[in-house]
Amino acid sequence: MPRPQATTTVDSVQRLARRLRREATISDAAWIALFEDFFVPWGDGHVEVVATYAEMLFNAGRHRDVEALLVDVALRSSCQDLLLLVASIHNGTAAEHLELLPRVEFKDAGHFALLLEGLGSGLSGVLRPVVEPLYREILGNDRKLELMLDVFERVESDAFVTVLGEEIAYNDPERGVGLMMDRWPDPSTI
Repeated sequence: MPRPQATTTVDSVQRLARRLRREATISDAAWIALFEDFFVPWGDGHVEVVATYAEMLFNAGRHRDVEALLVDVALRSSCQDLLLLVASIHNGTAAEHLELLPRVEFKDAGHFALLLEGLGSGLSGVLRPVVEPLYREILGNDRKLELMLDVFERVESDAFVTVLGEEIAYNDPERGVGLMMDRWPDPSTI
């Protein structure tokens, strides 16, 4: 007598993925293939399965795929919004996703570090649209100064670097003046 086939549920897919992550040594490419071929179809588009797949893609540096995948998820968590935002920074499309900024928990040190890493490797044209609302409206004073100091050297726009220098000087006068003097030792060149 044939055994009845087990049905695949989202919970069973998640359990299998967690167990493999814990016990198997699998390359990023193999993980992505497993998700593409099995876990995502078996998970029937469930947000948690898609989110785990997005993390795998992100860790493999496939930012375009992450953005394309997560932009279609209706109810994303703060962590998924962060992955979408950082992927869009890498892709140069962050201006399309600025509504995510208030939804990400930047109080979490890991989230903030991932944002800084993304800004560090993103295109310079992405800096102002992302950084300005962060330091003006979203971040607390502790994170605000850290953000501005982190991006200051990478800002190409003289107008924006001047604004950042002023904001940094407001929070830390010596450091702000030092950064501005290092950038423009001769004030007549501004």
